[in-house]
Amino acid sequence: MIVIRLFLWLTITVTFASPILAWYGLEHTALATEGPNSSVIDIKAAKKFLQKFDPRNLPDGESTTIRANQHHINNALAAALAAAPFLKARIVTSRFGLLGAVTVFPPIPDNPFGKYLNIRMLIESSTEGLQIGRLSVGDIELPTAIFLPILTLVMDKLAGVGRGEALLESIRSVEVSRSQVVIVFRPKGGRLDDQKT
Repeated sequence: MIVIRLFLWLTITVTFASPILAWYGLEHTALATEGPNSSVIDIKAAKKFLQKFDPRNLPDGESTTIRANQHHINNALAAALAAAPFLKARIVTSRFGLLGAVTVFPPIPDNPFGKYLNIRMLIESSTEGLQIGRLSVGDIELPTAIFLPILTLVMDKLAGVGRGEALLESIRSVEVSRSQVVIVFRPKGGRLDDQKT
């Protein structure tokens, strides 16, 4: 809940800190509107899929390969964001990598700038961990270096302190081909010991 409030506060503050940010950051059309039409079976499968990414379930010092398609990932995103109705996310596989779209529906009054905050990102295929090729909010291009610290903070708040960083450090490679995504995890020896309690 703290993460959600922090994210909303940060979104509103940054968006309305100046008319220029509002002009370029807000949009009239949402990139990600509704999650996939998921049945109860899909939701259960998504929760099981998400458990595979829990650092406590990864064997320390060993490689674990997880394969998923676009449908699996979008169902997992919908399940993970079910408690945050103001936040929607979708991914699409492409020849450039994994294209992500996140739309925030901030509680703002009608205005000439727009009412949606759209975040676009590109996760590139890589043999050197998680690589963000592009990141933008509305029409504002952001340095990709800020993404991982923010993602780590959010994951720590959602899953417990230290788990986000441990998980991100354990990603060794990401391969995107057609509709398939292959992620190889290998936690560093001893890095996850404190998380497996």
